[in-house]
Order: sequence, then C-alpha cells, then structure tokens
Amino acid sequence: MKRHCVMLLSGGLDSALAARLLLERGIEISALHISHPWEAQDPADVKHLASELGVSLKEMRLGNEMIDIIRAPAFGHGRYINPCIDCKIAMLKKAKEYMGVVGASFVATGEVIGQRPMSQMRRTLDVIEQRSSLQGILLRPLSARCLKPTRMEEEGIIDRKKLGDIAGRSRKQQLMLARRYGIVHYRTPAGGCLLTDKAFARRLTDLLENERGVLPEWRLRLLAFGRHFRVDKTTVVVVGRNEAENSALEQFSAHVAEMLIPEFTGPSACVLGEASSTYIRRAIGLIASYTNKKNWDKADTVAVMTKQGPRVFAKEHIRPEEVREKRGQWHI
Repeated sequence: MKRHCVMLLSGGLDSALAARLLLERGIEISALHISHPWEAQDPADVKHLASELGVSLKEMRLGNEMIDIIRAPAFGHGRYINPCIDCKIAMLKKAKEYMGVVGASFVATGEVIGQRPMSQMRRTLDVIEQRSSLQGILLRPLSARCLKPTRMEEEGIIDRKKLGDIAGRSRKQQLMLARRYGIVHYRTPAGGCLLTDKAFARRLTDLLENERGVLPEWRLRLLAFGRHFRVDKTTVVVVGRNEAENSALEQFSAHVAEMLIPEFTGPSACVLGEASSTYIRRAIGLIASYTNKKNWDKADTVAVMTKQGPRVFAKEHIRPEEVREKRGQWHI
C-alpha cells in the first residue's frame, strides 16, 4: 500500500491538523477541497492553507448533484435542510474517484468522533465509511485511536500510536496542536455550513418549492446575499443589506431579469422572474422601505439605473409605507 492519501481539506482547523499529523509521519498528501455553489467564503484561504502545508490542491464543486441530495436525502435532514450524512458520503465518493487520478491508496479527513451530532457519531462514521465504499481505507487521524484500526495501521503504513485520540466537542486539544504546529490561518468553526443556517435554509427551501429542474449555479450563489422577497409565485426581489452586498448583487446583473441601482442613497436590488413595471415598482418600494427617510424625502422623483438605462418613476407610484406592511408577507 502506498504512503499517499487524498485528504479532504475544508480549510478549517481540524483538516489542517489532520494533514500535519500525516505529513509528520511521511505520508504524501493530495488535498481535495469540495465546495457548494452557495459557499460565501473566499476559496483563497484554502489555497493559502494548502500552500502553507506544502501540498497540492484540487478544487471541486457539488452543484445540482447536491441539490438532488437535499431534495431526497437517504439519511434525512438535520435541524434545517442540511443532509449532513448524505453530503459527507457524496464528498468521500468524490475523494475515492480522485484516489484513482492521483494514485493514492487511502482517504483521510479531519473528522472528530462526537464533534457533530448528526454526522460524526461512532455508528454514523461507520455507515459513512461503508456507503462511500472506503471500508478499511478511510483514516480519521485526529480520532484514530478511538476507532477501529484501518488497513494502513494494520499494515504498518502509519503508526497508530502516533495518531490522535480526540473525541467530543471541546476544541482544547486541537488548539494546543495548532500552537504546536504554528497553524494560524484557518476557517473558524462559526463559519459553518449555510445549510445549517435558518435564514439560508428558508430561502433554499422556497427556491426548491417554486422552481424545478436544473438550477443555474448563479441562482444558488445568490441565496447567500441580501434580503429575499417573493412578491408573487414567479417573481423574487433581492435587496442588499449593506454596501458590500450591494456590490455583490450587482455582480449578478447579467443573469437577473432586472438590476436596480438607486440614484439616491439606498440599497440596490435585483428582480428575478418577471420584470414588468408593476414588479419594478414593488422592488423600488422595497428599496425605499430600507432607505433613510431623510434621503427618501429629498427626492422629487425616483430615479434608478436599470439594465436598460436610467428610468424615472413618480413618487406617488411608490408607497414605501404600504410595502413595509407587506414585507413580512413577502419575506423569504
């Protein structure tokens, strides 16, 4: 058996520590980072971590394949819409395929037994290993001594005594190891998976209930930004929450039905679905409802920059007070 593995590198501390443990024992690592279309975190931090570790990095994205899993997970959802067990199996299957590409003989992860209630309990770890067809060749270095020996340990490829015995949700041992290895650049656990975020889960659920078939990646990415309002069955308005989100929304202008940038101090918004004057006025009403009253009162008319150029609406056609009453009804 080769001393070469595919390492699932999330960018978090646990996978970084697991990689360092293996590198310290002379194991060659081909790192694999798998992300979702809606992942808002900058992939540059994973690249930076791989560079610090001195390992090659392959990036993959689970798009509509992940949507299929969310729609009908074999092992169910967590608290919200997170199919953690099915997601982990899907990622490990990708890792197994990548083993053949790079000539590795096993897969390693940063999982810690007992750390996550849905996907990292002892019995669940065994199920994941079996369903991903990695029986005996899936190593969890941080918790290895709490689990049954793998083939790599039995064949002497790696010394079991020098692997970890971390268990539970406390991160005290990981932080001690981080100081020992000098690892300071990693994603914080608070970043988490957006599927476990209540607001994001609500938006994705709404999308899956109202739109069928293959979903474009940009539509999935857009879920991570702004306030979302379904103003009717086929039309959604997304309103920025701050300057950074206004800029982020404008990057989707080529895909959305209409992009509205007010020529007064207020948030940007995009319209998905039908972009008739009726829905544009509703979108402007939403913009106005989040605009400082002084800025709104200064405007004699409402000028917005659209994809087709500047448009001007009479203020009497925009009633932010009425929209405020409907925001709760429309809000996704």
